[in-house]
Amino acid sequence: KLWLTMTATTLQFISLQTFKQMQNLTARLRTNVQTTTCSWNKKRTLEQK
Repeated sequence: KLWLTMTATTLQFISLQTFKQMQNLTARLRTNVQTTTCSWNKKRTLEQK
């Protein structure tokens, strides 16, 4: 019984960590995309002038 509880807790902890890492990754990707789009728009604006 105790072993089952510990396993469940460990699994929950691991999935929580994985979830947090996925969130961080998604946030970083979104930031990268925004930065890239921003600099690309600036470049395009400069070329149009």
